[in-house]
Amino acid sequence: MEFVDVLDENGEKTGIIKERSLAKKDKDYTLGVHVWIQNSKGEILLQKRSMEKHSFAGMWDTTGGRARAKESSKESMQRELKEELGIEISASDLQFLFRFPAQKNSKPMFLDVYFLKKDIDLKTLTLQKEEVEDVCYVPLSIVKKWYLENPNFVKQPYFMDVLKRLENTYEC
Repeated sequence: MEFVDVLDENGEKTGIIKERSLAKKDKDYTLGVHVWIQNSKGEILLQKRSMEKHSFAGMWDTTGGRARAKESSKESMQRELKEELGIEISASDLQFLFRFPAQKNSKPMFLDVYFLKKDIDLKTLTLQKEEVEDVCYVPLSIVKKWYLENPNFVKQPYFMDVLKRLENTYEC
């Protein structure tokens, strides 16, 4: 059983902790985390979600998940990277980009979005089979094309904001 912090309409913790499925059922605000990993070639690390997933099974996405109760956003992101891909990083490796408001999301969930500049050898990854089926590096221009045209790509509502930011700032 997984527990989450319930947030208020401004994204602040209320002090209430609920079992994740109950928070979802009650449409409580919760916190999600995502990270965009870019290598020195300017490519983005994408992962294909496992066919065992309840949502977006078999679709391409960035690494992410749900913050657990009493975890900070960065701690959640570190945990998700370790669980899903076997990547261990320090909190200082993560660059916070922005918090995407729940009011613009399709779910009552705030999303903290991070950037990680790191060369990761895909052969060294340990994929969590329940979560991740495959991984690959994709040039930023192709990520944008996939987002716009590929029906097997998760359409996160904040993706275009990150793509614009990376096109203007981070791409080598």
